[in-house]
Amino acid sequence: MARAFATCRKLSQKVAVYTMDLDPIMANEYRSSIQKWLLELMTTSMDVIEDEKQAVFFSQGACMETNSDDKKVLNKKLLGNVSSFRYQQDPMEIAGMLQAAIMSHEKVLGSNHLIRFELELLGLVSTYVDLYQQLIKFSTTPIPFPMVQMGRTTLFVWIFSLPGVLVHNINSLIPNLVLIFFITFGFLGLMYGTYP
Repeated sequence: MARAFATCRKLSQKVAVYTMDLDPIMANEYRSSIQKWLLELMTTSMDVIEDEKQAVFFSQGACMETNSDDKKVLNKKLLGNVSSFRYQQDPMEIAGMLQAAIMSHEKVLGSNHLIRFELELLGLVSTYVDLYQQLIKFSTTPIPFPMVQMGRTTLFVWIFSLPGVLVHNINSLIPNLVLIFFITFGFLGLMYGTYP
């Protein structure tokens, strides 16, 4: 995740440096359009990465449908059935809008000053998309069931054998019971928070 954020920071810094010699009003308009799409890209990417349902939904392309103009658009009915997340655009679409904003420099700035740097800026967007795709793998890849079973079995054996070990270290009954309760509570909470 740090590399993805570093790529976004690098992109915004390069845009600021490449436009610093231009007319400030037009340069600010260009920078703000890129900033808007960059922030939207980061926000939606994080929403998708943090929510497993969303990650599966967007990575498998289930969110898209073809409308009457043969264009792919978001399937709002399908999005409505998935109640765990808000309606939003696919991060891949937003990356495309960011690329379009970068390429609009000639129209917005009235100059082709950035044409030399356009490929570099578009390359940074592509790098971010690659990093996003790598992060999506973690959300969409399930934990193999045998690993889950082995982890649960090992944890239960360890928790049930714990009192026998602690009885030799703590002679008083009450502190022993309190310690066992909190250790069991903590480890079971970790297990059920980690495994499905």
